[in-house]
Amino acid sequence: MKNNHCESSVRCLRRAAVLAGMMFLFLSCALFGAEKSPRKVVRVAYQEFNRIMIVDEHNTPVSGYAYDYIQTIGTYAGWDVKYVPCSSFFDSVRLLLAGKVDLIYEISYTEERAKEILFPSAPMANEYYYLYSSAENTSITPGDYSTMNGKTVGVTSGTILTDLLKQWCRKKNVDVKIVEYEDIPKKEADLFAGKIDLDLEVSTLAKRDLSAVEKIGESAYYLVAGKNRPDLIEDINSAMTKVLSNDLYYFVRLQERYFSDTVLSRNLTMEEKKWLESHQVLRVGFFDNYLPFSAKGADGKPVGACIEAIREVIKVLKLENQLKLEFVCFDDQRDGYKAVESGKIDLMFPAYVSNSVKRDYRIIGGKSLATVASNLAYLDDYGDGKNKRIGVNRNNLMQYYYSRDSYPNSKIVLHDDIQGCLDGLLDGSLDGTFLNGFRSEALLKPGKYHALRTLRAENDFQIHMAFAEDNIGLMLLMNRGMSILDPDFVNKTSYSYMGQIYTFSLPDFLHEHILPVIISVAFIVALIVALIGYRISNRKLSGINRALTAYSETIEKQKQQETELRKQLEKKQNELEDALQMAQSANRAKTVFLSNMSHDIRTPMNAIIGFTGLAASHIHEPERIREYLATISQSSEHLLSLINDVLDMSRIESGKMVLNEQKESLADIVHVLGEIVSADVQVKKLDFRIEALNIRNEYIYCDKLRLNQVFLNLLSNAIKYTNPGGKISLQITQKPGPEANLASFEFRVRDNGIGMSGEFAKTIFDPFTREANSTVSGIQGTGLGMAITGNIVKMMHGSISVNSKKGEGTEFVVLLDLRIPEENAAGTGIPELKGARGLVVSGNADVCRDMAGMLQNVGMLGEWCTSGEEAAIRAGESLRSGERFKVYIVDRQMTDLTGIETVRRIRKAAGKDAFIILQTGIGLADIGGEAKDAGFDRILSSPVFPSDLRAALQEFCGKPGPDPSVRKEDGFSLKGKKVLMVDDSELNLKIGVLVLQGQGMTVDTARNGKIAVDMIREKGVDAYDFIVMDVQMPVMDGYEATGILRKLPGGDRLKIIAFSANAFEEDKEKSLKAGMNGHITKPLKINDLVNELKRFAV
Repeated sequence: MKNNHCESSVRCLRRAAVLAGMMFLFLSCALFGAEKSPRKVVRVAYQEFNRIMIVDEHNTPVSGYAYDYIQTIGTYAGWDVKYVPCSSFFDSVRLLLAGKVDLIYEISYTEERAKEILFPSAPMANEYYYLYSSAENTSITPGDYSTMNGKTVGVTSGTILTDLLKQWCRKKNVDVKIVEYEDIPKKEADLFAGKIDLDLEVSTLAKRDLSAVEKIGESAYYLVAGKNRPDLIEDINSAMTKVLSNDLYYFVRLQERYFSDTVLSRNLTMEEKKWLESHQVLRVGFFDNYLPFSAKGADGKPVGACIEAIREVIKVLKLENQLKLEFVCFDDQRDGYKAVESGKIDLMFPAYVSNSVKRDYRIIGGKSLATVASNLAYLDDYGDGKNKRIGVNRNNLMQYYYSRDSYPNSKIVLHDDIQGCLDGLLDGSLDGTFLNGFRSEALLKPGKYHALRTLRAENDFQIHMAFAEDNIGLMLLMNRGMSILDPDFVNKTSYSYMGQIYTFSLPDFLHEHILPVIISVAFIVALIVALIGYRISNRKLSGINRALTAYSETIEKQKQQETELRKQLEKKQNELEDALQMAQSANRAKTVFLSNMSHDIRTPMNAIIGFTGLAASHIHEPERIREYLATISQSSEHLLSLINDVLDMSRIESGKMVLNEQKESLADIVHVLGEIVSADVQVKKLDFRIEALNIRNEYIYCDKLRLNQVFLNLLSNAIKYTNPGGKISLQITQKPGPEANLASFEFRVRDNGIGMSGEFAKTIFDPFTREANSTVSGIQGTGLGMAITGNIVKMMHGSISVNSKKGEGTEFVVLLDLRIPEENAAGTGIPELKGARGLVVSGNADVCRDMAGMLQNVGMLGEWCTSGEEAAIRAGESLRSGERFKVYIVDRQMTDLTGIETVRRIRKAAGKDAFIILQTGIGLADIGGEAKDAGFDRILSSPVFPSDLRAALQEFCGKPGPDPSVRKEDGFSLKGKKVLMVDDSELNLKIGVLVLQGQGMTVDTARNGKIAVDMIREKGVDAYDFIVMDVQMPVMDGYEATGILRKLPGGDRLKIIAFSANAFEEDKEKSLKAGMNGHITKPLKINDLVNELKRFAV
């Protein structure tokens, strides 16, 4: 029974909990539903204008008088305001009448408008209408209406301004021409351009280069709604009442915020001008020790919010060069009031100016600098009848008059300073004293004044500038400046000086925190006593503790030594393990490398030895011998490339490889690349194309040798790993450079060869990596080519990436930022072709756009199409229309017709006067007779650079340029020249002698540098035309021998060429520094040696 009773209780509790949860959810939904009541969406038409509606860079309203006014009304009315842009005032009225917006602003009341539009009970503001002229227009004199006759006045259409102007003209008997504008900015622009003489606009205009000429009327303007929205008028009237009841001067301050700095505020009155004309110095009096408003700083210079205000006034009135400020400090405020009254100073601040002050001093007050709350300080509970004795600082005249005005029936009790007044409250001799709101907190900060209380006075304290009563001109001038300043300028600036009013001293601290100080001192004394007792009691145990401590320290040191030895042992073991792993890894890498190199070197060596034997056994068969020698030559070149790869990788890893940047032609580099690989491409019958797109900078700074090495490696790989009949392409595209002196280039090498796996692609730039060794793949190499390529690209501060798929092909992308010369333009226009039409025909749209761009760069009208048939049709149409194409550029590879057939049809349609260029990836020698008969005038091999096209077009215009397909033959002969060849290797001497004698030269030999020096001394420096000098020889090397020879009489005439196995750039530089003229590398290549000799033979 007991268990059943418990279970029943639990069930009841659960039901109650569920019921309570449901009630909570219901109440929550009700509450949240009440909170989320939708706000009324109100659409307001707007246009940007002066200070009425200010928009941001997205044309979204962000501030302005109308914006702030509408936002304030909307807040009180509960609106969700949506702003709808319009083009003009007339457009905003049209949108309101059409019901596309709910409200429009700044519209004056007329009976006609009241028939269609609803007006609220109170206006947004009053506006005054003035005629303005540009400041430079001196033909119109204010007040002289005769100077306005015949002038043109711009007026905004759709407003009451036109009627007001006509009424004013009739009243003043002035005849003007009225021009109406819908666009206000257009009207202002015409005024400054002199198209109109006067602009009729509101007084809130704030253009600094305008002058107000004449006021012609005024009116109130409203925020209005359409006839179908009386609810919005009720909202506006209700919101206006709420705003004014909360802050009576809100809209006054809003107008001051946006319209204080207007054209009218900058037009000086006659009194202001007269005062400025008769004064060059403004003498300003200020009171000391009255921060935050004024005081004398530590350096004797005036500081304070009022000081900053007067300087800012002079600045906004642009009087810095016309009026010099001279400050006079007063300790006694009476002296200041007397000085301004007598004219010793021109103005004084901060000043309190009331009727009671004016009765004692003949002064007047200007515009209020700041409104400051005034606090009445008292000791006991405040109430009526308890303010009979008011304390006043005898040096503070402002406090005196303010206290007398506030409590005329109270007794004024004078003290030497404000602290005396506060002390009087504490001792009961005073009932109250007034404190400046800015100074109250700081003055009451000392602890002894914490018992005092403050109550805000009924009347705030107004701070003014004080002037002599006859100094009206200066008062008006200063009032003008203050009206331009932010109304809160003095209040905001005052906060930066608050910390200087009172310095918190040590006695103040002790007075304020006396109880914590006493407790702390007592605690410290008790602690000292306890420590003394503890020390006395511990003296007895000190001997035992010392012994125990010494014993413990000994044991601890032994433990530390054991721990340190253990750590060192573990560290050494780890280092040994790491070293062992590195050694094993290096040994494995060496084994793999030597295994690959052993096979890769043996393969060409086997060919050299084998075919050398075959050539010897077929000595009487010239054809076979030539075939064998060609194979031997290819194998030798391959063997040399293997060795060079290993040496390059070694130099890269040791940091010895450096780039030698020179100004080079990108076009020449690319054309040479194409020529180098063309033979291998033709052997495998590959479809090979090179494209250059958007090339604007042909001349670049680069290491030509290393750049060639990068792309030869990539192209060689593509050729090597692409099956016969496959496709290979090199695409060069110029991108926008990161800096003005840099050009960005993207190089893409694509093939549809065997590709590679994703795993291998990740390691392709690591040394000694190949997806399969050469014995398996049949493709030989060291596995260093891509590692060298990647490192060179990195040295050039570029990047290289690979994208490949097994069986589909590979793409390498190289990105380089290369320096360009300061003057690197693609060339100027060709006058003979300026405005002529040119047509580009290619199946590749990118090529078409690029070539058309090149035509435009020379001054032609570049057009393009991707169809050969379309090109032929357009050629005929251009001839019939009289606007024929002067130049045609036809790609040999097309989609519908062949390039040759397209040329034939264009020639037939365009006639013989057209200049037709055939763009082909195959040289001129490979184009058959049918192609030559098609009618083209010029062939350009791909890729076509701007300089290539320019040269062809100049040739067409009768200015022959260099033909890239024709090479000049060097006709210089070495026959009869004398050579001294110096080498310690008999084999090298034998080869060199045979090569040079084959050129018809006379050759002498020497086995070391000393013998060569002795021969030259004996025969004279003119005995030989050339000296080919090995650099590494016994007895005397080539460097030392060259140095001696250069010192001989006439030794500077010797032409010495280094012959060395050292092929690095630094080795060449070393040879040149030693005095040699040139440098060729071993193994000896006949063309290299002959070309070097010819270079120095001239």
